[in-house]
Amino acid sequence: MNLPENSKAEALLFGGENRIFLGHLREMIGSSIDVGLTSGIMISGRLVSVFVDHILVENPQGRYHIRLTTIEYVRRP
Repeated sequence: MNLPENSKAEALLFGGENRIFLGHLREMIGSSIDVGLTSGIMISGRLVSVFVDHILVENPQGRYHIRLTTIEYVRRP
């Protein structure tokens, strides 16, 4: 079976649960989201892009590259 390159990277970096999480995140691209971090900080903004190891969120204060390993939850307000 031939997987696209981004799927190969996901398979190497993340197990099944995280691939499902990445799929859910990709469905939210362009939406306003709240991202709760393990540090207790919450970042709100528009989800610009999803990568295999991080997401890009943009709000009036700037653009935030957030590592997947630091995300506690994501929700649409």
